[in-house]
Amino acid sequence: MFGVHKIGNYYYNLTENGLAKDYKTFFAHNGYDGAGRLYSFDKSGKGELISNSYIPKKDLDVTIGWMLQGMNFNYEYDMSYPNRDKIGYADCSSAVYRAMKHGGFISKNTPNGNTETLFELGRRGQVLRQISENQIRYGDIFVAGVPGRSLGAGGHTGFILDKNTIIHCNWADRGISITPRKGRMGDNKYPVRYYRLVGGKSTKYNI
Repeated sequence: MFGVHKIGNYYYNLTENGLAKDYKTFFAHNGYDGAGRLYSFDKSGKGELISNSYIPKKDLDVTIGWMLQGMNFNYEYDMSYPNRDKIGYADCSSAVYRAMKHGGFISKNTPNGNTETLFELGRRGQVLRQISENQIRYGDIFVAGVPGRSLGAGGHTGFILDKNTIIHCNWADRGISITPRKGRMGDNKYPVRYYRLVGGKSTKYNI
């Protein structure tokens, strides 16, 4: 059975691709928002319950954890509405929006936007703040495309894991995957902008 199970002194998060490893997972008590259980799993898959009443507030680890959990449950790439907003499906931008909601950066009631609305968030500077390529780090967001012309195949987005690696929902891999940064952001066709989630914190990387 998939999900988190306690065996002995440890918790284990069983996914469609085996044990979850090296990330945090948050489950709201009501299945959607509010307080919930926060688990942290190490590189071997052993986990601990960090809190039974956690409320994510600008938590980069929980944000990236949503992406990793989606990858481990084989979320399928789908740009169509309403599939892009359903469990088990996503496109590049709906995945980014859902992850930001999960981490407590935007309201759960915010519609899942697109690359154009991400550009707008970056322009406003309250949720996203534009940074240079040489500043990128874990938890930052890339958005490829030309503002005003980035919808559909005209743009792409995802998260930075490190200077060389990204996690993103993409057509080439038919879902969420971890890939090299260069050549997979849409940068072969389009200019790329980078953004930092304002106030984002990570205990994993002491941010």
